[in-house]
Amino acid sequence: MTIRSRGASTTPGARRGARCLGALSSTLLITLLVAPGCASPPIADRPIEFESVDPWSLHVVTEDADGDVRAARIWIVSLDGDGYIRTKQSRWFANLERGSWCRIRVDGREYPVEVEMIDDPVLRERIDAAFAEKYGWQESLVIGDGRAQSADPYMRLRAIR
Repeated sequence: MTIRSRGASTTPGARRGARCLGALSSTLLITLLVAPGCASPPIADRPIEFESVDPWSLHVVTEDADGDVRAARIWIVSLDGDGYIRTKQSRWFANLERGSWCRIRVDGREYPVEVEMIDDPVLRERIDAAFAEKYGWQESLVIGDGRAQSADPYMRLRAIR
């Protein structure tokens, strides 16, 4: 294999280096594909209990249009036994709009959930208050006031039983 670009050396040493780099890239790719721990976590055998979720170790998991799995760290609150999340425009939210399945990943397990959009302004205010209570000053620093009146998507997550 010969790699040529403007200003590239075509000496035997340079060609040998290019072959080694190509072999290294292939080895690295294979290692990444078969490395232990790369598989998706198992699906939980019980529904998620939103009241007991750790706020710093939670991911929403969806499927991209090309079939890749997307996991994004999110904040979540619990009200009346359901989980609630918010987002700006994000790829995982675009996946949900497209009809992707949704799971919550926590403590090494994935929990299937149903997602429902929330438009009720009173419920959105309750959700904001729950986020402010749970996350304190971090919530006000990251989000600010008046989010409930925004067009940002608010979602209810219901455990699939």
